[in-house]
Amino acid sequence: MTTPSSRFRTGSVSAPTTPAERARRVLADGDRLVTVIHESLGPLVVARDAEGIIELMTVASESPDHHRYYLLLKVACGMLFEASEREKADGSFTWAWHYDLATELVMPYLEQRPAEPELLNVLGVSYYELGETPVARRLFEAVREIEPEHSQARLNLKQSRERSGIRSVPEEFTSRSRRLHAAAKRVADIATRLPQPTISLCMIVKDEEEMLPGCLEAAAKWVDQVIVVDTGSSDRTKEIALEHGATVIDYPWTGSFSDARNRSIVDATGDWILYLDADEHLVDDDGKHFTELARKTWIEGWYLVEHHYTGEFEMGGQTSHMALRMFQRRPQYKWRGIVHEQKMQDFPVYLSERFANAPVRMNHYGYLRRVVEDRSKRDRNLELLEKQLADHEDAFTNFNIGSEYGAMHDWATAHPYFERALELARSEDSLWYQQQFAPMMISRGITARRGIGDDAGALELIAEGLSLWPDFTDLVFERAIIYGGLGEMDKATAALNECLTMGDAPARYVAVQGRGSFQARAMLANIHRSRGNFDAAREELEQAFDQAPQFLPLVLEYAEVLLQRDEPEAVAAVIEKKLGDRADSPHANLLLATALYEAGHLEIADKYYARVLAAQPHNAAALIGRSELALGQQRPDDAVLLCRQVDPLDALAARAARSFFLAGVVANDDQACSEALELINASEQLSTGVRAFYTAWNARRTGTLAVLAPDAEALAQLAENLEALAKLAATDQFEALVPLLTQVLPNERERHILLGSIYLRRRFVDMAGDEFMHIAQTWGPDAQVLTALGKVATMKEMWDDAEVFLSESLTMDPNQHDARKLLGLIRERA
Repeated sequence: MTTPSSRFRTGSVSAPTTPAERARRVLADGDRLVTVIHESLGPLVVARDAEGIIELMTVASESPDHHRYYLLLKVACGMLFEASEREKADGSFTWAWHYDLATELVMPYLEQRPAEPELLNVLGVSYYELGETPVARRLFEAVREIEPEHSQARLNLKQSRERSGIRSVPEEFTSRSRRLHAAAKRVADIATRLPQPTISLCMIVKDEEEMLPGCLEAAAKWVDQVIVVDTGSSDRTKEIALEHGATVIDYPWTGSFSDARNRSIVDATGDWILYLDADEHLVDDDGKHFTELARKTWIEGWYLVEHHYTGEFEMGGQTSHMALRMFQRRPQYKWRGIVHEQKMQDFPVYLSERFANAPVRMNHYGYLRRVVEDRSKRDRNLELLEKQLADHEDAFTNFNIGSEYGAMHDWATAHPYFERALELARSEDSLWYQQQFAPMMISRGITARRGIGDDAGALELIAEGLSLWPDFTDLVFERAIIYGGLGEMDKATAALNECLTMGDAPARYVAVQGRGSFQARAMLANIHRSRGNFDAAREELEQAFDQAPQFLPLVLEYAEVLLQRDEPEAVAAVIEKKLGDRADSPHANLLLATALYEAGHLEIADKYYARVLAAQPHNAAALIGRSELALGQQRPDDAVLLCRQVDPLDALAARAARSFFLAGVVANDDQACSEALELINASEQLSTGVRAFYTAWNARRTGTLAVLAPDAEALAQLAENLEALAKLAATDQFEALVPLLTQVLPNERERHILLGSIYLRRRFVDMAGDEFMHIAQTWGPDAQVLTALGKVATMKEMWDDAEVFLSESLTMDPNQHDARKLLGLIRERA
């Protein structure tokens, strides 16, 4: 048996013996480097081993990631400051050693990157503690000049100005700091006089002649370079880009968004990269902030406020989230991934201060291009934020976590984070409301309270917010939403009129555009519609159109109001006249087609879908809409063909796959159902429950075993498809699908309510009556059931029975607007 050589047995293989040597061995591994140095610093500080600490920080400076070096400098100085405070009690000046050493540690970094507020502040604190007030004051002034919101530097500067007659620390304890006096002042001066960094706007486009002009008109004037990568446009997209001074690069589509985005930054020369899509338009003059944002070179990435408009004004008409859209141009920052392109892998996400929210808003006008939620991205964001929270809890991190959950409409989870953020903000700083994120924190806190049903708490927070920011229109708009949800339409109307008087809130609140103008009018129009006052609704929407001609989702609202009274051809003519030059816009035609289709005017709706597809043959929303229209016209084979044309990489691919499956079912096309099911199961956009539903449905239709566990999203899909089949009068397919309801919804009473509600909406009056009467006789009546029976009786012109049912229902629950309105109409008839 052989034995190991004596070399290995004695451990003589040049094992690292000093902390610096151990750190150098892991220099390429940033996480391990931080761990090794962090663990080594403590004993060195205790031993007052200045050379050992300097040697360790020298190794840190060699890291390929300067952010790790920065982090370790903060850690080292933090340890030194804590140790110094412990030594001050003995009355001697030995504590000064720590501050003196700190000046030597941070100076090499600041000489390379002087615009670093945290380290300038650390240097200022060191000189302040050593009694060198003039130097400290200049450093604190520099911090305030480059970062006015640095609250700690503000306080430090105030104290340094008030300080006088304080004896300096004896020279024997300050040899390093005295030697660096001039360098410290020079760093402070340089930090405030750096040249203005430049910005490159980088875009990828294809067939965006409709949206690109608005994007470039709003953004191009605020940047130094515009690069547009075109992946195969067949319209005027490239010409429009050239007209706005862009460099246009032709790039064949590879199937990867990341490839195209990475190509867009190859020729960028700016210090910063700003990237937008064509249907993302900066709000008003918010772009003026870019100059100031670019100066903050210690920030790696800026989050812009993105408002996604849905056209559904009952709840405010948009969702919002913070999108990382501006970052420093560095070779390592690239996109990865095919569809859900990521860019965060190489960012210093372990340093929260390297990222900030900008007071820049952009409106996303991609209406009917469903916003694709990349859940894995949000999971990663939440994981990082939770780690930050565990390391150091503060208001801002709680706010960011709440915002992530809020973007997913998970208000029950978001709510406690917003509440904690408010609690910490109030306790951390008496001037908390002056922080940039404070208005957003209040606004989203209100939405979270509203989202969990705490309307009273939301109204209290609105009152507090308005006491701090009286011109924050969004809070009054929130009040209108709450009153509208409570059925208090007079109060909602008063709040909306107050919004119109106030106008849109100032940009400093990161406010939602239109809440003091066109959004308020659109919501007023909905209130008028609910009251049957279509003339007033029409007037409000006409004014909204005049205020926001670029806001095409108003087309849908306006058309729906006009179609209540006018013939579809007349409505289309009015809309086209109102749109003027934009009447040929594929986006406007798509919205008009949708309104006509939803109102049941299939033939003219098809004409407008055809217009969209003539201009944009691969427009997924138009292909899906026209396929659903074809089903309504009893042309299921055409519906199948239209669904097949949707690009599997399109943001609407999941929606298209579901429409494809429905078309295959109605057409009795096994091949189509098989293709659609394959697309559904391959989709990352659809939940496990949704995919399980379609698998079970396919099993039902092919006669194999169908198993479907109770699941809320599966139930929602089942109900949606039962409604669609009822609308299409596809009786056999409807009856074949109903048995799955027993599996996914075990509660028998709720099953009967769901079916009865579908029958009632589709005006299968006798079937609806049977369902609701069965519920009343088996489980007893409640307000919901009695109102439904009142509607059934009304449809059958059984006026006396209808009055009895509705009266009893309102006795049980007086807050039923529909029941009260219907009962009033019946009594007026008598």
